[in-house]
Amino acid sequence: MFMTKAKTVDVVYEDGVFKPRGPVGLAEGEKAIVTFEKARGVITLGDIEELKVAFKSLPKSKISIKKIDELYYDGKMRD
Repeated sequence: MFMTKAKTVDVVYEDGVFKPRGPVGLAEGEKAIVTFEKARGVITLGDIEELKVAFKSLPKSKISIKKIDELYYDGKMRD
């Protein structure tokens, strides 16, 4: 077995399997060793992509950074 550089891949656990939330950089059929850690209070790359999509769907209007900050922390307090 050859050792290679570790890579972090965002995954979601659905229907009994881990599903990557983005490219994994492996060829079809290539083997890998997976170590997992629960993501708690961490914004993942998949989360960022979902936020980009959500922001693009918002109406085009001015909003203050302060308001965005309030909305973000209000949502975090409900978790």
